[in-house]
Amino acid sequence: MRYTIKIGDIILQDMENNDIISEFMYKLNSIQDERSERDPDARSEFTVSGKITFENCNTLKKVLEWSLTKENVYRELEVKIINESNDKEKACRILKFDKVFCIDYEEKYNQSDSETIFTLKMAQSPNGKRHEVDCEYNDED
Repeated sequence: MRYTIKIGDIILQDMENNDIISEFMYKLNSIQDERSERDPDARSEFTVSGKITFENCNTLKKVLEWSLTKENVYRELEVKIINESNDKEKACRILKFDKVFCIDYEEKYNQSDSETIFTLKMAQSPNGKRHEVDCEYNDED
């Protein structure tokens, strides 16, 4: 899988043979799990994990600054997921959400291992209205 994740003007993107993003997860979180029907307070949540590299260090600095700011906390989010087993280089999923904010941002540095990782957890505000889900190819492609 290859990913392009746009958070406002911040772009995290895998390059060919340089997978920076190791995992993306979308979750519709029913805040009240014990409900027997659809939770009207359910929210869309997103988690991105990957490597901190020389190539993305400045981009992740912007993500860190966004996580710390008290201004302009809501951003547009667009996620494009490309399944590399598909020769057509088309996205198997495109997600677009408005009013997304940072829940948690974490950077993990380990002395015994040279690999450093980041994890970004986001959610759409209850005031968010836009949520688009698309696909660039169909089952016959």
